[in-house]
Amino acid sequence: MKAPPSADLTVEPEPQLDPAAVLNDSAAALDDYDIEHASWGRRGWDQVRRLCVWFRDLGVPTPDCAPPQGR
Repeated sequence: MKAPPSADLTVEPEPQLDPAAVLNDSAAALDDYDIEHASWGRRGWDQVRRLCVWFRDLGVPTPDCAPPQGR
């Protein structure tokens, strides 16, 4: 059984919205932020799932390792 990558033990900082995008009402910049933020969230849930499944496979009691709804 292969352990998840060590990067899974680090927390990726949440993307921050550039205030200039809000001040300029830049639809493209806001869309880019939404995509970046959603991708960040998906990567985080994938990371949690890899760790959860690895611990479960080792026999460690874990909470439900099912992916979040819609994944």
